[in-house]
Amino acid sequence: MKTKSSHGFTLVELMVALVISSILLGGVMTIMSSSKKTYTLQSEMSALQDNARFLIDELTYKIRMAGYQGCSPQKRKEKNSFDYSRPFAYSQNSAFNGTPNSDQLTIGSFGEILPLAPGQPLQVDSTKINLDSGFILPPSLSEKILISACGMDEPKEYTLKSVDPPNVLNVDPPLGRFTGGQVFNGSQETIYQVKDTPVLGLYKCQDNDPDGQCNDPSQVNTPFIDGVESMQVRYGVERNGIIQFKETPTTQSEERVIAVRITLLMRTPQKRGIPGTTNKDFYLDPGVTYNPQNNLGAEEGFRHRLFTTTIQVRNSTI
Repeated sequence: MKTKSSHGFTLVELMVALVISSILLGGVMTIMSSSKKTYTLQSEMSALQDNARFLIDELTYKIRMAGYQGCSPQKRKEKNSFDYSRPFAYSQNSAFNGTPNSDQLTIGSFGEILPLAPGQPLQVDSTKINLDSGFILPPSLSEKILISACGMDEPKEYTLKSVDPPNVLNVDPPLGRFTGGQVFNGSQETIYQVKDTPVLGLYKCQDNDPDGQCNDPSQVNTPFIDGVESMQVRYGVERNGIIQFKETPTTQSEERVIAVRITLLMRTPQKRGIPGTTNKDFYLDPGVTYNPQNNLGAEEGFRHRLFTTTIQVRNSTI
């Protein structure tokens, strides 16, 4: 009786199959790696766009509120206080200790509006201000409460003595006569500046001391927005009907800032294994140009975008 013999794969056939499989597997891995890098880059670029959009919205609101003083028709200028006709007086065109250089933007305005309790207007000769009981008071109330009203020549300052529940402010001296008054949490200085420590980004500081300096270092331990590499600030000044953009705020009485132009150089928040960097000249200003490729040691893995917006100062005509 004969038995059938079964033949297996030869060594040559196995090697051919192995080579073909390796080629196919390599192609699949290349496609997966490319797809992963594309997804990662798109994700980082999306985060960059979101950060830029949020920051521009923030700066637009703050700049439009610069110099706001409620219903009082006259400008306020007191010792140790902002001149609200010059709400950018402490801004600085300062060199950042890296590349490229960056400006500091300082904005003066009244503090947060403290809403009055419904049906309880400001009372003449009273030392109490009844706020809306549902309003959450700011973490730190200013020692100086400001009241602006249409019947006043200028906003008036009151000293905050104490706070009684629910949201009753005890002030000194007694209140005067008001028409449609608004209550503000003192004066406010907001400072925006780019720093590279502890993390590269734009840092924000708020205080009630108008000196152009952040008096609470704890506020600049965490960036307000990641990935802001440079901020250029130019002030649109009107003089004799002509608008001209300048590097520093005006100090001339016949000039006033009516617009602020902000230019932001943003980079992706993280590297995430993306090779190379942006190879492009970014013209932040006629005197400020930057190409990340020339600083590859610090820029490897990051991508960059430039954003520019011009914001009208709403209170420039006050």
